[in-house]
Amino acid sequence: MHCLRFLRRKKLNTSLTSSYVTVTKHQTLTQTHHAHHQEHNNVIASNKLIASYVRSGDVGSALRVFDNMTVKSTITWNTILAAFAKKHGSFENARQLFGKIPEPNTVSYNIMLACYWHHFGIHSARGFFDHMPVKDTASWNTMISGYAQVGLMDEAHRLFAAMPEKNCVTWSAMVSGYVACGDIDAAVECFYAAPMRSVITWTAMITGYMKFRKVESAERLFMELCLKTLVTWNAMIAGYVDNGRAEDGLKLFKTMLETGVKPNNLSLTSVLLGCSDLSALQFGKQVHQLVCKSPLREELKEKLLLWHSEKLAIAFGLLKVPLGVPIRVFKNLRVCGDCHSAIKYISAIEGREIIVRDTTRFHHFKDGICSCSDYCDLVSVIHKRNTATFIAQASN
Repeated sequence: MHCLRFLRRKKLNTSLTSSYVTVTKHQTLTQTHHAHHQEHNNVIASNKLIASYVRSGDVGSALRVFDNMTVKSTITWNTILAAFAKKHGSFENARQLFGKIPEPNTVSYNIMLACYWHHFGIHSARGFFDHMPVKDTASWNTMISGYAQVGLMDEAHRLFAAMPEKNCVTWSAMVSGYVACGDIDAAVECFYAAPMRSVITWTAMITGYMKFRKVESAERLFMELCLKTLVTWNAMIAGYVDNGRAEDGLKLFKTMLETGVKPNNLSLTSVLLGCSDLSALQFGKQVHQLVCKSPLREELKEKLLLWHSEKLAIAFGLLKVPLGVPIRVFKNLRVCGDCHSAIKYISAIEGREIIVRDTTRFHHFKDGICSCSDYCDLVSVIHKRNTATFIAQASN
C-alpha cells in the first residue's frame, strides 16, 4: 500500500503529461529527453507493481494502479486482461477491456483466446481463433491442447496438420492427447515423428507405455532420456506399481533419492502403495519417516498415510447398508493380502456377504471364505518371502 500511496502522490503520468505540454522552444532537447525517460521509467514501475498485485491475487489494487495511469503500454493492458481472464465470472470485464486496448498484439489475442476456452469451452474458443487477425505458435498450441484435453483428437490433428510452425509444446500436446484417448499407436507414431522432443514429450510417452502395460518400452525410453524431471521419475514409479511390479518401483524410488531428486506427495503415494503390495513393512516405515520429516501440511501427511481404503469402505457399508444386503466395493487397484485376510474375518464375524472388485477379479467373501481360494494371500506369502531379500538389497 505504501507503493500505491507513492504512485498516487506522484500523480504518475498526469504530471508527466503536463511536463510535455510545458515543453517549449526555449527548453533544451535534454530536458525533453529527461521528461520522456521519466515517463518511461514510471510506466515500467507501474507495470511491475500491477503484475505483483495480480500474482498475489489482489486484482482490486492492481486496478487502482491501472486507473491512475494516464499513459499505458500494451503490457499494462495485457497484465490486467490476463487477471480478468483467469478470474471466474469476469469474462465480460475481460471482453470490455480487450475492446479498449488501443493496439492489441498477439499476446492480447492469446489471452482472450484462453479466456474463451476457460469460460465457454473449446468450440467458443475456436470461433474466436478463426477470427483472430494475427496468430502465433502459442495461439495454435492453445487450440490443439484444448482439443486434446477434451478428447477431440481428430480436430486437434486437423489443426496440427495446418499449423505453419510447430514447437515442442505442439508435439507434447499431441502425444499426451493420444495417450489420454487410448490411441497408443498414434501416440508412438507422433512421438517418433517429432523433430524435437522436450522432457514433457518423453514423460507423456513413458506414461502411455505404462498405461498400456508396455513396461519394457517405457524402461527403454526412461534409460534413453538424459534429463529426467521429478515428473518423469514419478511416471515410472507409479507405472511399475500399477503394473504389479512394486519391487521395481521401490528400487527406482531409492535410485531417485540417490541422484538427489527430492520426492513429492505423488512419489510418496506410489511408494506407499508399492510397500502395501509387497507387505514391505520395514521399507514402508522408512517412507513413513520420510513423510513425517518432509515439509508437508499435516492434512496431506494424513492423506498419504491412509491406505487400505477397502477397509474404510466396508466399515462405512456396515454402518449404512441394511442387514442381509451384500456390501459391494469397487477398487482400481489389486486387493493386498492384509485387506484380503481382514475382509474374510469381517464376513465371518458380521455374517455378511462382501463383494470386492479389484483390477483382476471379483472376490466373494462369505462365512470367512473367499471365492478366489485365497489367491491374494498366496501372492502375499510369495511377496513376503522375497521382501527380506529385497529390503536387504535396498538398504545397502
